[in-house]
Amino acid sequence: MTTYNVISADSHVVEEPDLWVQRMDAAFRDRAPHMEREADRDVFYVEGLPPTGVALLGSAGRDPQELGGLNRFEQNRRGGYDPEARFEDMARDGVDAEVLYPTIGFRLFRLKDIEYKAECFRAYNDWLADMCRGHEQRLKGLGLIGLDDIEAAVGELKRSQEIGLCGGMIAIYPEESRPYSDPFYEPFWANSEALGMPVSLHILTAAGRPPFETFTIDYASMSNWAQRSLAALIFSGVFERHPDLKVVCAEADIGWIANFIQRIDHTMRKHGPRLGLQMNRMPSEYFRQNVRATFMTDMAGMRTWDLIGEECIMWSNDYPHTDSTWPNSQEVIAREFEGVPEGAKRNILAENCRTLYGFG
Repeated sequence: MTTYNVISADSHVVEEPDLWVQRMDAAFRDRAPHMEREADRDVFYVEGLPPTGVALLGSAGRDPQELGGLNRFEQNRRGGYDPEARFEDMARDGVDAEVLYPTIGFRLFRLKDIEYKAECFRAYNDWLADMCRGHEQRLKGLGLIGLDDIEAAVGELKRSQEIGLCGGMIAIYPEESRPYSDPFYEPFWANSEALGMPVSLHILTAAGRPPFETFTIDYASMSNWAQRSLAALIFSGVFERHPDLKVVCAEADIGWIANFIQRIDHTMRKHGPRLGLQMNRMPSEYFRQNVRATFMTDMAGMRTWDLIGEECIMWSNDYPHTDSTWPNSQEVIAREFEGVPEGAKRNILAENCRTLYGFG
């Protein structure tokens, strides 16, 4: 049996420039997201969204002073789309396995054309499944799932499992008019639980709102979107109705969690009776039962790991993105886990993720 000492619960692919052009249905192909080489840089175009440069997407390990000079796709780390190159980088970083999230795919959650978005998601999911195929003990991918049409969402979640993906990624925060407390989503939660497919809420995917409208404010407060969605799920009884549903909060760090679970319990004790809230357990218990959260480097979080609950936390390296701890993850781990008991350390670094996604 494969031994796992370190699993990154949140790593990324860098989508190949012709992914959607090659894989989207013919009816959508002339509208496919694609890269264009311009005089001074390579740019990715998605219909209805602002263009974006693509050379910063896989810049792990670069000195911050270098980032301004990255303008071509080839300057990304090849491991973002080539499994063999990725395995070399994983070995250098001391990482045994990784869960894969998208890069360009983040932006697609803001698309307004429901059919077009669904086709973009389908094409990406097929590409990711092909990338992971044959490497299932080391790479597991998450399918992109749009919740605009719940019947279609349930179908794509099932299809994602059938083609080898290990979970579904939805917007970290939906349109304001339909929060995750809305009964509209109930069939999706039920099917995610029944299939054993964890649902991920990753930063930068808030539907209907572009990230970084004000860069420093948005960048510094990313966990806010996750907190609002998790509170909606907890107080609307989703986790009470679906005790085996697992929701992963990805790349929003963990230092806020100890305060958050205290706050939701305080909300229940102080205001639950007057609001008529009926729950069989305290909100923090549902959090620990149903929620998992990833982090890269978070000293505040690791100083409160025991208040959060070691079963809720999963480490990640964010490879190959700019914020990644690659290739220095072992140094980061040694620093962040100083004083943490070996059993808890092993759970956070590998076992929680291995169990959740079925590695090995």
